[in-house]
Amino acid sequence: MKELTNSLSFCTGVIINEFDRQINLIFKDLNITKSQADLVRYVCSQTKKGKMVRQKDIEEFFNVSNPTVSGLINRLEAKDLLVRVPSKVDRRIHVIEPTQKAWEILSEVFERMNHVESEMLKGISPEQKDEGMKFLRTVASNVIDTGKENPFVKNSDCSD
Repeated sequence: MKELTNSLSFCTGVIINEFDRQINLIFKDLNITKSQADLVRYVCSQTKKGKMVRQKDIEEFFNVSNPTVSGLINRLEAKDLLVRVPSKVDRRIHVIEPTQKAWEILSEVFERMNHVESEMLKGISPEQKDEGMKFLRTVASNVIDTGKENPFVKNSDCSD
């Protein structure tokens, strides 16, 4: 029988839990969670590229349900970080846009997340990181593979 510590699900679970815990701690003073920071990063990065972000786009990118995304957006609207705006093309669709406050904290969010990530990657060469990311994207593709294309698998679209 395979040792628990040699299990992919165990190891990834430990990494995810610790990463989330550390990120949540460093965002406490900004009054946002890791999930909320991820969403702000995504919406800002897409907006910066001139792309319109719909709730459906968020659901597909993060591979999460409509109620989950709706709740995140509601909380971020209450914190004045995101806003739903009726589309100029189709009034039935709402576009998710960052507020001025979101743009103001964006570089701090990136800086803090990068700090935690660099601490977690100590002692890992750039080549090892590239190979690890390739491996993780393949695993993500295998897990998500539901016949639809997920942009995360190709490359993260939440870049600075």
